[in-house]
Amino acid sequence: ELIPGRDHDWETLRATALKSGRVAECVQVAATDPLYILYTSGTTGKPKGVVRDNGGHMVALKWTMKNLYGVDPGEVYW
Repeated sequence: ELIPGRDHDWETLRATALKSGRVAECVQVAATDPLYILYTSGTTGKPKGVVRDNGGHMVALKWTMKNLYGVDPGEVYW
């Protein structure tokens, strides 16, 4: 069950956005811009966050696609 104010239904959000006619333009980001934060309880039980930047994520993604999935440049995974 969705909790109002916290949970959102993707299809409802998408339909609302499409009906509005508004467009979200692409923006350029730097390799050092934060992409997401991973939280862990660590060994102390206190939450800790590690910021992953765009560049680090892309390096890991490139390595993963080649070395785990065997996908080479120019190929399509799905």
